[in-house]
Amino acid sequence: MSQLEVLDFNEEPFRLGAFDDLATTTEAGKSPTFAVGYRYPPRTADNRGLAVALNDDVEVRIVFWGKDTQPAVKEWVVRSGSYEVAHRPGASGDGKEPVLTINAPLTNLSFTARDLPMAPSIMAICRNWHYFRMRMTHEAANLFGKQEGKPAAKEDLDVLDLVLSSVDLALRLGRPYASAPIRTKPTRTYDPLTDKPSPEGDHVPMMLAKLMVSAPNAPQRKSLFEGLLAFGAAAGLFKSIDVKRMGGNEANLPFQIRVGMGDGPQFNLVDVGYGVSQVLPILVDAIINKKRMLLLQQPEVHLHPKAQAELGSFLARLAGDHRAAPILIETHSDYLLDRIRMDVRDKKGIAGKDVIVLYFGRDSNGTSITPIRIDDNGNLVDAPSGYRDFFLDEERRFLQG
Repeated sequence: MSQLEVLDFNEEPFRLGAFDDLATTTEAGKSPTFAVGYRYPPRTADNRGLAVALNDDVEVRIVFWGKDTQPAVKEWVVRSGSYEVAHRPGASGDGKEPVLTINAPLTNLSFTARDLPMAPSIMAICRNWHYFRMRMTHEAANLFGKQEGKPAAKEDLDVLDLVLSSVDLALRLGRPYASAPIRTKPTRTYDPLTDKPSPEGDHVPMMLAKLMVSAPNAPQRKSLFEGLLAFGAAAGLFKSIDVKRMGGNEANLPFQIRVGMGDGPQFNLVDVGYGVSQVLPILVDAIINKKRMLLLQQPEVHLHPKAQAELGSFLARLAGDHRAAPILIETHSDYLLDRIRMDVRDKKGIAGKDVIVLYFGRDSNGTSITPIRIDDNGNLVDAPSGYRDFFLDEERRFLQG
């Protein structure tokens, strides 16, 4: 079973609780399900010579229900316009409830657990669609069990080929990288242990050491250090980063991370502002993982206002630089958000259509989420009435004082 078929809501650095903690509670009681979803741009090119194109984004929706107190996948739905494939791992095994349905303008197919005794996962369907479509043609119906509905039309299957391959491409990018809200404390000396990624960024010193000493000519090294030094200079945090081996250049020796503020001497990472050690894992992982979704919690922690603003520009440039996966940022920083808005206005690598702000507020049901768009002039569109009231009230008090 794919690791994406069993989704863990309590994997570090997150602790979201059991099903009852995640499902919505209203006056009518606890909801029996909850859903999460995401959207991909349509696949525009295909090397199989299909004479079709996708005009709509590809949406994936995952519905969960409670099973042994934990969320379990009840249904996956992949949809693009009028094309849809639904897989229901939670369907009953009595042969009456469809476990797989395919709906398109000219095609409607439905398969129960009896038709598919070895029911494929949605991942297998996306990854091996060429095999499934071969078996779903009208001529091969006797191999695939009884098909309810209209037989499969070639033009429908060609479009579904693009829909599902778009999802497959996204799944092949790998698991998202998630950072913890507080990164690991710096130390004066590091032992050459592991560079296995961790939410707290423990792997970053070893990663820097490997690139600086063991692989100085690696292409990844050049792009990483160019990005680090550009941010450091713009934010006023550092102008150089180096790795110093203790007692020689052998890879198994302890090492230090050294940071330079200008043309003078370099200092140990422990001896410079705490914000440098806190932002370094964010910078390194954001640059290295260009093909993975990034989930960043409070990346502005321990940074002064100028550095927070520059971090906004840094992340905006990464997001606008033809990334294969999005960047999700949880932040309390107006400096970071305002800089992204100004970069949209000034056309510095990112457009308003590529940014959405989700504003979390309190209401009688607990928490409400309001989507706020950014127009091409950097203005917030559809902001709730109470948005930024605190700052306006503080400014008014200051002016009246």
